Amino acid sequence: MVGTRRFTLGRQWEDKCEGCPEPLHYTDATYFNDSDVKSAAPADGAAAGAAGAGAVGLVKEVLRLHHATTSTQRHNEIVEQLGDPPPAHSRDRGYGMSMWLASACVALHEACKVQAGDLLATRSTAGRLERVLKVLKAEIAKKYS
Repeated sequence: MVGTRRFTLGRQWEDKCEGCPEPLHYTDATYFNDSDVKSAAPADGAAAGAAGAGAVGLVKEVLRLHHATTSTQRHNEIVEQLGDPPPAHSRDRGYGMSMWLASACVALHEACKVQAGDLLATRSTAGRLERVLKVLKAEIAKKYS
C-alpha cells in the first residue's frame, strides 16, 4: 500500500487463479484519522493548552523542548540518522513531525526506548506527542535540578 494515509489491516485471504504462479492476496484495509486531538486526553495542564491548539501546538512545544534538551551536535547526528524533519509546508506535518520527534526521542532518551513499540505504533498523533512531551519535560526537570 502506498500513500500518506494511515490504515489498519483486517481480514486477509488469498484466491487461486488459473495461470498465476502464486495465489492472489487480498486484505481488508480500514483508514483511520490519527490527527484527531479529541482521541487523546491531555496528560497535564501545559499539554492541555497545546492540545487545544491541535497537533500543531503540540509539535511546536515538543520541538522546543527537543532543542532545549539536545545539543546542536547531537541533533545533527539524529538528523543524519533519521533524515530531515518534514518541511513546514507539508500537508501532514503534524503526523510526520510526531513520528520524527518520537523516533528522535527513542534514539536519545531511555524513557522513550522502553516504550518505543507503543509510542511509534499509537494511532493518535496528539497522544504520541503528549508521551514525548512528558519524557522531555522529565529530562528538563533533571537538567535543571
